This record gives sequence, C-alpha cells and structure tokens, in this order.
Amino acid sequence: MTRKRKTNAKPKGQEISAEEGASAGRIRGIEVSHVWVNEFPDGEEGFSEPRIYEKRQVQVEAMRADGSPESNRAIIDWTRGSATPATMDTHPKRGECLSIATLEGAHWVDRGDFVIRGVAGEHYPCKPEIFEQTYIPAPVQEAPSPQDHVPLPAGPPLFGGDHALWIAFRATRSAVRGLIGEDAPQPDPEKLADQAVCMADFLRSAPDASDEAVVTQLSMRGKARGGDDTLRFKVRVFRDVLAHAERHLREAEPPTPTDAELAAKAAKPDPRDLSLKLVKAPLALTETAKGR
Repeated sequence: MTRKRKTNAKPKGQEISAEEGASAGRIRGIEVSHVWVNEFPDGEEGFSEPRIYEKRQVQVEAMRADGSPESNRAIIDWTRGSATPATMDTHPKRGECLSIATLEGAHWVDRGDFVIRGVAGEHYPCKPEIFEQTYIPAPVQEAPSPQDHVPLPAGPPLFGGDHALWIAFRATRSAVRGLIGEDAPQPDPEKLADQAVCMADFLRSAPDASDEAVVTQLSMRGKARGGDDTLRFKVRVFRDVLAHAERHLREAEPPTPTDAELAAKAAKPDPRDLSLKLVKAPLALTETAKGR
C-alpha cells in the first residue's frame, strides 16, 4: 500500500503566496512556479546592470609578517583572544608556518603578507600587492604638548575680540531659542548683543551681584523692559557661561614669566661685538694747550 504525502500545493497556474511557494518548492515531484522574495534588508531591489559604488573610508590595523620567529610570535600575541587567532601549523611542503583561522577557514601567512584586523575585529592575511593598492598609511597625529601654547584666534569684531563675551552671547542665544521653541519669534540678535555687553560690564564690576540686580541694571540702561521669566533665565545662563569661559581662558593663557626667567632668557652681550664709541666732533683745545 502506497501512502500519499499531503501537501498544500496549488494546481499549476494558480497564484500562491511566498510562504506557500517556498514550502512547495522543497517537495519533490510537484510542479510549482518560482516565487522570488525580496530579502534585502535595505529594501533595495536587484538590477540587471552594474552600478558605480565607492568603498567606505575605514581605518584598519595591520602587521606585516617577515617569517621570523619574532614576527610570528608578535602576530600570535596580537590576534590572541579573537575569533580568528593566528597559530603555528604544519604546512604540507614548507613545514611549520603561520596560519590564521579566518571566518572562511584556515589561511597560510606567507613572508611579506599583511595581517589585517577588520572593522569587526576579525583577522585575515592579505597579499602585499593587494594591500598597497587598497590601503595607505594613516597620518600619525601627535598629541599636543601641555607646554605648547596655541594662541587663540582673533575674536569677533562684534565684541572687540572679547572671547568670553562672545561665548556667553552664543550660549545664551541658543538657550533662549531652546526655551521659547524654534517656531516662536526669535529675539533680535543686535538687541541680545547689547544686553550681553551691558551684563558683562556689570558682572565684571560687581561679580557678586544678584540676578535681580542684573535685571534692574538692564532696565535702567534701557536694554530690557520689565523682568519676565525669559529675561531672568537669560541672565542666569549668561553669567554662568561668562564665568566659566573667563576661567577657562585664564587657564589656557601661558604663565607670566618671572624676572629671573626673563633675565635668564635675555641675551648677554658678547665683548667681541662691542665697538668703540666714535666722537662725532673733536674736543676743543683749552687756552693753555693753544699757547703751547
């Protein structure tokens, strides 16, 4: 007695879903139409003509093998603990050689090959001619010395080169924009700049003044009307950022040299460079000398 296998296949010519087609396609002896399912994660469909693509600019680490025991040991230590470690294995013709268990299987590392660590932490060998066509040495960025002082660029002409005032002005304008919302009418930049200059002058002369005192000063000088919550918020942000910016700029300035340091750096005169002072006019002879 022959048992029939029960399937959910549809008759030929009838449309079936992707799941039904994939299930029926795995059963032998049943004629079904192929159903292609778009499985690309980005939703892009296939195409019949080539397109131009650019390789992403990524940085990789690499070590070059020279076949010496020291080089092999360095590569083994470098790849230890990863999913693709390097080990010493027996080559059928060359004896003991360096090998890497790559994601595609074991690969031998020849003398002169580069061992690359990819973006996912995997290791794999690369021939030198391919490596030189694909990679170039990345520029070495030297860490700046703490003794090296980089002068600040010239400040904006709006505040006469006052960097702390400029930083506080920009931070306050951004904070007010975030408070009132992007869709709300934004404050006039020139009016806010006048308020910033007024607040900076007052706070530098009276750093312990309260926020209400700053608001009163703005009202007295005609830079603001009343003392609403937005103005008080503006004063708090401005004074905090101004104090922080001034403290940071003071720390960034080079220390003032002492008198001893200036004297040590001063060039001492060389006696060989001293020249005799020439008398521009001859000395007048005295009456006694004339008589002689």
